Amino acid sequence: MLGPNQAFRHNAQKMGESLTELSAIIISHCHSDHTDGLPYLDLTQQPLYAGPHVTEPHYLKLLHYYKYVGVPKTIISHLDERITVVKEPL
Repeated sequence: MLGPNQAFRHNAQKMGESLTELSAIIISHCHSDHTDGLPYLDLTQQPLYAGPHVTEPHYLKLLHYYKYVGVPKTIISHLDERITVVKEPL
């Protein structure tokens, strides 16, 4: 899991895992707590797999306002052309 920031890079290093040798990136669902780490990866090397709604905007209602909790908007346009949509549960 990528998580909400770049802490996964530190965690991978502590476990002896190389993020440059990933065979694929799988996005289990498109909430920001699982996808905000995407900008810290080289998204040009590995195939990306995700469910059919990954690039759609997602919001969380908090009292009287909505907070954006989807895939970071800065990378959605880059994902559209590279993502392989998986219709079965991941």
